[in-house]
Order: sequence, then C-alpha cells, then structure tokens
Amino acid sequence: MLVGNVGFSKVVGVAIGLASMHLLVGCLNVAQLQEADTVAKGDFDFGMGGSYTGYAVDSLEETDGLENIGVGALILWGRYGISEQLEAHANLWLPFGYSVGAKYQLVGNRKEAGPALSLGADVSMVSITVGSDSTETKTRYIDVIVPVYTGYRINEGTAFYLTPKYVLRSQTGDFSGTGHAAGGTLGATLGEDTRFHIEGTLIRDFSIESNITNFALGVTF
Repeated sequence: MLVGNVGFSKVVGVAIGLASMHLLVGCLNVAQLQEADTVAKGDFDFGMGGSYTGYAVDSLEETDGLENIGVGALILWGRYGISEQLEAHANLWLPFGYSVGAKYQLVGNRKEAGPALSLGADVSMVSITVGSDSTETKTRYIDVIVPVYTGYRINEGTAFYLTPKYVLRSQTGDFSGTGHAAGGTLGATLGEDTRFHIEGTLIRDFSIESNITNFALGVTF
C-alpha cells in the first residue's frame, strides 16, 4: 500500500482502519479502464495501468472522525471475446486482490460511431492481514460490482464512457459485515489496436457516509 507523507504510526493505523468494520468499502478497486464496447469474438486484449485512490479511515487522532489517505496500485487485465456481444475479463489489482467478470453489449459496437450500452457484473476479492502472531487479524472482502456501461464512440479510435455502478461488499474473517456503495466512472479511450485510457471515478460509501475517489491511466495492447 502506498501512503503518501505519513509516519510509521499512521501507516499502522491505516492498516488497522482498513481491517475494521468502519471501512467496509476501503481498498476497493474502482478503476475500470475499458470503454462500453465489448471485445470482438475470439480477440484477447491485455492491458496495464496504474491508479491512485483516495479513501477515508478512522482517524488516529484523539478526536473522533475520519482521516483521508491515498493508495496507489498497479493494474493488469485481460479481456476475451466469447461472442460479438459477450466478453469475459479478469483484473489483478496489485498488491491487493483480483476480480473476474463479464459484459454483454446491447447497443453499438467498437467498429461504428454512435452510442453504446452494455450490462456487466464483476466479483472481486481482497485479503488484508494486520499484525503478527497473537495480534494478527485477517479480513477478506468479497465485492459484487454491478456496472451499467454507457458511452459514445466518435470513430473507431475515439470513445467516451460513463459507467454508473453499485457495489455490495461482504466482509469475513476476524471482522465481518456488509456494506453498500454506488457511484460512477467517467473516461475516454483513444486508439485502435493500441488504446490509451484516462478516467476518474467517484463512489459514495454509505457505511460511513464518505466518498472514494479514483484517478487511473492505462494502455490496452
């Protein structure tokens, strides 16, 4: 976890906060880095990128409240076209976890200009271990993410996308519970065979009434 400009005690506190019930949507991978269109049948796309996410955790100060932290991550992904409308994809969010999912396109395609609409679902898993020996705590987060991919393709090499999404989080291990979040991603994709992605995401964590923000850049080959 990359935590900028904080001391060791705050790093420890951040880890504890991420494992607590008060941060049910902490360390959630909200980066998308793909347009609304699916991959063509039989095609396999590989991509890589980076993201920076802002979260809120329990404050380490004596006063109650939340403290904002920033988390950087490397993202690797693959997408495979099962049919012209259906794709399967997988995502590694290093060093935290992974996700698998699928997307089905209802409107549009990547070869023609015009609007696009796809429905999808993803399941992701993140495991966090804090401490050692007798003080060690382990928590596993399982997220069900339901995105509605919308977008508009100007031409074969330029597309914009807006993706509303809902997140249901289940937390197991030494801490347990459920959480809910919702928000959306706004981004652009440039290029044909090699595509560059830039996007921003805003998610509302209803468990602590706080926002999660994300900025991501990536390239698909």
